Amino acid sequence: MLSRAIKIFIGLLIATIVVTIVLISRKTAIRKIDPMSVFDDSTEFFVRVNNPVNFFQCTENQSVCEFINTHLKDTNALPGFIPLSFLEKSMELYLSYQPNDGFLWILSFPDIDKSEKWTIDFIKHLSKRGEIKREKEAGNEVYWFDTQAGGNIAFFENSGIVLFTTSFDGCCKIVRKLARRNTEPLDSKSPILSTDKLASRVATANIFLNLGKYDITGFPYFSDHGWAVFDMWIKNQTILFNGLSSGLQAQGYLKMVNGLPPSKATVEAVIPSFVRSLYQLSYKKALPLSTVTKEEVRLRFRKTYGVDILEFFERVYADEIVKFTTPDQQEIIALKIKGQSTTEFNLKNMIETAERQMIEAVENTYVFDDHTRFSIYQSNWGDITGMVFGKAFSLTKAKYIVVCNDYLFVASNIDVLYKVINSNVLQQTLSGSVEFQAIKEHKASSSNILIYQQRGSETDFLPWWISDRPRHALKELIDGYAYSILWQISTDLQKPYHNIVLNFGQQKATTSNNFEWKSRLESSSVLKPATVTINPNSEVEIIVQDSTNKIYLLNQQGRIVWQKQLDGLIISDIHQVDRFKNGKQQLLFNTTSTLYLLDREGNDTENYPLSLQSPATTGLGLFDYEKDKNYRIAIPHADRTMSMTDVDGNRVEGWSFKATDAVVTTPVQHFRVGTKDYLLLGDTLRIYILDRRGDQRIKPTELRGKSMKSPFYYSPSRNRWFTSTHQGQLMSISIDGTVRHEKLFDVSNDHVYIYADLSSDGKGNHIFLDQNRLIVADNQGKHVFTHVFRGQIIDFPSIYRFSAKKRGLGIVDRTDKKVFLFDQNGKQFPGFPKHGITPFTITRFTNENDYHLLVGHIDGFIYDIKIE
Repeated sequence: MLSRAIKIFIGLLIATIVVTIVLISRKTAIRKIDPMSVFDDSTEFFVRVNNPVNFFQCTENQSVCEFINTHLKDTNALPGFIPLSFLEKSMELYLSYQPNDGFLWILSFPDIDKSEKWTIDFIKHLSKRGEIKREKEAGNEVYWFDTQAGGNIAFFENSGIVLFTTSFDGCCKIVRKLARRNTEPLDSKSPILSTDKLASRVATANIFLNLGKYDITGFPYFSDHGWAVFDMWIKNQTILFNGLSSGLQAQGYLKMVNGLPPSKATVEAVIPSFVRSLYQLSYKKALPLSTVTKEEVRLRFRKTYGVDILEFFERVYADEIVKFTTPDQQEIIALKIKGQSTTEFNLKNMIETAERQMIEAVENTYVFDDHTRFSIYQSNWGDITGMVFGKAFSLTKAKYIVVCNDYLFVASNIDVLYKVINSNVLQQTLSGSVEFQAIKEHKASSSNILIYQQRGSETDFLPWWISDRPRHALKELIDGYAYSILWQISTDLQKPYHNIVLNFGQQKATTSNNFEWKSRLESSSVLKPATVTINPNSEVEIIVQDSTNKIYLLNQQGRIVWQKQLDGLIISDIHQVDRFKNGKQQLLFNTTSTLYLLDREGNDTENYPLSLQSPATTGLGLFDYEKDKNYRIAIPHADRTMSMTDVDGNRVEGWSFKATDAVVTTPVQHFRVGTKDYLLLGDTLRIYILDRRGDQRIKPTELRGKSMKSPFYYSPSRNRWFTSTHQGQLMSISIDGTVRHEKLFDVSNDHVYIYADLSSDGKGNHIFLDQNRLIVADNQGKHVFTHVFRGQIIDFPSIYRFSAKKRGLGIVDRTDKKVFLFDQNGKQFPGFPKHGITPFTITRFTNENDYHLLVGHIDGFIYDIKIE
């Protein structure tokens, strides 16, 4: 009996071993499919996500990937019906497009067991949504189900991959194709595998493109048939692509620049910031580029202008040419030139030669301002650039040429040429524009071909890369977003190297389109623009400072006249003085450590700049007691002393004031009441009312300090000074020293108090600005209106007087990026609030009746906006 049991056990053991060996052998015999075996030369493109977990984490955290997330969450289309938790279980993800099969998604797993388990789990999950159908095809189970959108989605699992498509028939066809290949590995000489060797598996994804043959007579004027691969990276608001195309059948401009060393493009420093697109070429061979210019054209040009067209460009052209397009589709050509004087000399001779033959040709002068003029050479130039540089740089009705900033600009419209000139003078160029900054960060240092576009450009990159159906699908995804694209190609390697930057950017505050001019500083402006008149009988000029502490003088047209580097931020008003009493003005101001006095050219005057022995805690106070230009300059210091100097920087003899009890944080102020002078200053502990020598003129009846931000205001009708206490109470001091204080509103220690006649009734208003609240009361302290801002107000408000009965209160909210102008009832003036991030100035220019708003914007420009 025992013997029989042993025999049965041994038999079962042997059977189990045999079955196990058979199953293992069968499993081993099944070769894991390489996902790339699905693709061949009928495939238009495929994308490989190398690490799905990292990829989806990245797309969730980066707003630049919002359009990807939108696609992934569309539960009626591929791949949105697959939960991210399921997608993340795969080792690799593939998305491909084949004209005959449509879009395919492939999930690759490290072994067959994992792909089978994934499929079982996914079917269980999917069965909760509805009926799943299945059918056998070439030994494989093909599953499909109907979507709410009316289509169907099909998938199958086979040897380590799970493939999805939007067609059951298409899915069956792929199953049959894989069965015919018998899961054999790809030929090692396959173009796909050869291209794969050039891809980086460390990249977020790899994009494989099967580029077709394109007509090189249209944009982008070149072709490169064959397989290309780009590595994809996601950084901040930018998606980067870089890699190689085949270079085997390069045509057009790509062939022309083949083997030439790439160069650093400088054209972005002269192209206006308003361009929609540009096409730039670095070319260092003999001209012409693409075709031999017709002999009769050369003869006609020589007869008209006295020089061969090729000879002219060989004399002036310096290896860089670009065509750019404005928002209204005006086209301009720009060539970098070898020398401005040489180019001007040639153009003048050409115009004179044409004039002698009674041919329409003239040299016009464009006057930007009194210091800046340009010669515009007008003639029927025809397609002067296209004849030499080819189709991409054709401008058939060129009529105007100007030389500016080492570039020659050619245009058919004089107005757009004026805009180009103005943009260069005011430094409103592409290199400094907000839209280009993120692009610039990832831009390759050099290239042979550079193409830049913003959304909405007439020309479109995508047809060069993919066919109509995937192009329309992609545009539908991204066209809801503002984006710009930079495409660079370098051809000094065996294969063309591509660097592509797709930037979606932060949504910035809209800037005004209704402006007289805008002018770019080297960095963003930080202070309120100040208007000055340095030169006798001259126009109003504007002083601004940027975030690197440079100070600029701009003229009325917005041109930068001069700039100067300072050692810090200006903390005072910009005062004008006549140091030498000859009618010529200088600019006086201070930083924390230095007192400056600049002449009309921005140069330091004698004895200046003066280093302060102790840091200044506020701006200087400037006094001219008798209006005889014997100036006195008072500066409070961190050591609680107050210096009093004359305009030559010498200490004023007889000044007796010693020190304050605490640090002074508002400028010393001078008041003339009757025949007496009063100097007022205060700290948080007490008020000081002094005479010219620094002795106490009035002793307040209470030892009470003032707010750190509130200055003093004198009311002639009440014969007393107003300010606020550190605790937020309204405080007044009469000529006899009587101190009164009362609480009008609950405000914090961090408030500002202003006493001004906003209501234009001859009576002062009490105005409190407390963090993000504006509170305005009438002369008796009765509340008039309150406004709550989005952010905390950190800049001192300004009162503007437009007429005897019309005043405005100006405030900037840097958080909201808006400037406000309140009337006496708390309503905004017409057109306000406007966009801006600095305190602003409202002024009238010389010989004008209109008011101008001068303000710094988030895009880094100073704007002149005409207001009602």
